[in-house]
Amino acid sequence: MEIFAYCIPRAARSVAAATGTTPYTSLPWTAETLGRLPGGYGLLYFRLHGSEVERGIWFGEDANRDLVPALEAHNIKGADLRGAVAVVANCYGADDPLVQLLYQAGARAVIAGEGPNMAAGNNIIGTDLLVRWLRLSLRMGPAWALRVARARLLATGWREADRDALAFRIIDNNGGLT
Repeated sequence: MEIFAYCIPRAARSVAAATGTTPYTSLPWTAETLGRLPGGYGLLYFRLHGSEVERGIWFGEDANRDLVPALEAHNIKGADLRGAVAVVANCYGADDPLVQLLYQAGARAVIAGEGPNMAAGNNIIGTDLLVRWLRLSLRMGPAWALRVARARLLATGWREADRDALAFRIIDNNGGLT
């Protein structure tokens, strides 16, 4: 299965280890330089910054950790994401308007968590670990793969980031959690 991953630079190492692919990072990529999301991927993993206030923009960061727009509506509209499963590890990702655009572009399922989401830059924990387990069983369907991944996370649920990832759910087409 082909995987597209897009994250902040300090997460690149753990995202690469979790997905088995080299992620795009923002910076150097931005909403302006990325263009439309590419099609043909079975799994899309976004580990950018989301905002409770600035909805519809996912952010990367520069060397000073200042936020830079990394993904906006124009990057998703017109993309062919048919059949892909998207995991949105950004804070406030579950109810961001970009989730519905992923569905409109053909995503089969979008998995995200509410509120602030936790992760670590260099360790495969939290959503990185969730994605690692997801990708191993995704052929059985997104709902089944999420159940398997969450069951695997129970073993390390003593870590705060893993407990946070246990709350991730499939977002329905109307923005609700299932």
